[in-house]
Amino acid sequence: GAWRFDPQRMELLVPISPKQEEAFSFVVETQRGTTGLPVEMNIEPMRLTGSAGEVGLVGLVFAEEVQAAEVKPTGMTRVNAEDFGDAELGPFRHVFRYGAEKAKLALQMVAVSPELRASFAQLVSLGEDRFAVSLDLTTEITRSGVFRLDLSLPDGLEVESVTGDGLSHWTEGGKAGERTLTLHLSGRTLGQKSFAVSLSGKPVGEMKSWRVPGFRLSGASREIGVVTVVPERGLQLRTVNRRLVSQIDPRDLSESPQDTRRAAVRPGALAFRTLQGGWLLDLAIDKLDPWITAQVRHDVTLREGQRLNVANLTYRIENAAVKALRVRLPGLDQAAAATLRATGQAVADLVPVAGEEGLWEIRFERGVAG
Repeated sequence: GAWRFDPQRMELLVPISPKQEEAFSFVVETQRGTTGLPVEMNIEPMRLTGSAGEVGLVGLVFAEEVQAAEVKPTGMTRVNAEDFGDAELGPFRHVFRYGAEKAKLALQMVAVSPELRASFAQLVSLGEDRFAVSLDLTTEITRSGVFRLDLSLPDGLEVESVTGDGLSHWTEGGKAGERTLTLHLSGRTLGQKSFAVSLSGKPVGEMKSWRVPGFRLSGASREIGVVTVVPERGLQLRTVNRRLVSQIDPRDLSESPQDTRRAAVRPGALAFRTLQGGWLLDLAIDKLDPWITAQVRHDVTLREGQRLNVANLTYRIENAAVKALRVRLPGLDQAAAATLRATGQAVADLVPVAGEEGLWEIRFERGVAG
């Protein structure tokens, strides 16, 4: 029949029809709301009114994100979890036996703290007109799921893009002078997840000591990674100070992302393995002067009333790229100068140098070398 519950007397009436003379069973399901964790509560077993004798078991099962900080039994005896019998309800964290005397459990429940581990693959590209950082972050989330990840941001870098597994969106914030990149996940997340972050900043230029930007994952119990610093042609790097960092051969980066492996084989690249969070790496950045050699072939064609001069210049540019070269063309009058033209790969213009008679500058569309 229909059951009734009296909230004033805290009694549940369960009609039995037809009348029973042998052993029988029924299931009562209840629920109770709680405040946010941590929370304290008392649990008492149900009692059968008018029973001549009574014995029972109380089993405690917790969700993955909850754990018992304290369990105090009164009038109960702790027993093995296997004694409860119904394994489908488990896994049981605590099981207690009680009898006819008054019994209760005092519980204090807290949230299970997630355990985070992070692996970084950081590629730093340095040039005269660019400074870029590509960060590949792999996280291992265990024990309890998380809804977001907080990553520290070094000064002088701006976030260009963020992509990754289960990423809903990202925001940038911080307080007390500390910048933080927050990765908001699409739901409670467990397991291994990978993210890619692209950042850029103002060109560094020549410096006696430059601190390589580092990143920290908030709450991570372990942080390891590889940092690869790649200078453009014309810059030379050397280590001046380091902590919790060991230098490795760039050719040993077989497990790094493909972009990092390709960049690591460039001339002057340095690679380091970070041993734990809080590492420090200072580099000296020296600017190299270009070393230029040239082969010149001058062809002169004489015709009646006309002379055609063609100079073929083959340059070999080493150490650093150049955006302009100067050549001296003596003996040109105004009419001959008006017919002067320059062609070639990446050549943008040919202009006279002010105040220098016979000196001309070949300007390129970009820095050239080789």
